[in-house]
Amino acid sequence: MLITELWVINMNEFFIRMVINAILRMQKEMEAVEERAWDKLIKKQVKINMSLNELLSNYALYQLIYIARVLGVKYSGKRKKELIEDLSNFIRNEACNIVKQKLDKDQLSLIKDIINSGGAIHLDSAERKYGKIKNDSPFWQHNQPKTTLVKTLGTGIVYVGTLKGEKKLIIPRELLTKLRKCNNT
Repeated sequence: MLITELWVINMNEFFIRMVINAILRMQKEMEAVEERAWDKLIKKQVKINMSLNELLSNYALYQLIYIARVLGVKYSGKRKKELIEDLSNFIRNEACNIVKQKLDKDQLSLIKDIINSGGAIHLDSAERKYGKIKNDSPFWQHNQPKTTLVKTLGTGIVYVGTLKGEKKLIIPRELLTKLRKCNNT
């Protein structure tokens, strides 16, 4: 083999290693961005008596658009405040239909667990049963949720946040009564 051929092979290997290292750094940075986004959402203060509008306002616009897609609510051309209003009205009026038509049996089980606990459960206990929240991306428009827990967050029925200093999943009081009356819960 000629020296120039060896030099070309070494340079190719060098560039391949550089590209692989750059991809690995980008992947780590994206994981850090996702971690920060989840932490920001989980640290938001929530209460069971918060309105749907207040809870939905904790979400970023892209998460609201995902919820709108899941529920079949028009979102195109709407500002965040208008989308929150439309989503809260839809969820409030269609809670039972959402539960009956949009949720699988594991999501129903999660909702039953929350209802049976009076509207709030510890995030840690839910994660043991329904999948870790951080195993999914918070950027739902690009990465469809895989875990039962995050898929259920994407329906606008269940919310995550900090309640009295503890990480919780909650169903707001205005939906609890309605959901208790649904046949499937």
